[in-house]
Amino acid sequence: MGATETLGRSVLEALAERGHNVVEAWRKGPDVAVDIIAPGAIQAMYERVGTVDALASCAGDVPWLPFGELGRPDLLQGIGGGSGA
Repeated sequence: MGATETLGRSVLEALAERGHNVVEAWRKGPDVAVDIIAPGAIQAMYERVGTVDALASCAGDVPWLPFGELGRPDLLQGIGGGSGA
């Protein structure tokens, strides 16, 4: 998931090829370790990294549904956050 799998790696490479300074933030690093479902972890990540121009998130496994049919429970389940109820 994230920058280590197919979609994330492709996004990372495309941004780097276009000259963007890319910081990889995922559960096990390598640049910044962040567990996106842990309370306060995202805030701590931004405090460590500083100002950014953009964020591209490729976290989790989300069901293959038309975008309009995806709900909050689907998205939270995809990143390991439970049912979202």
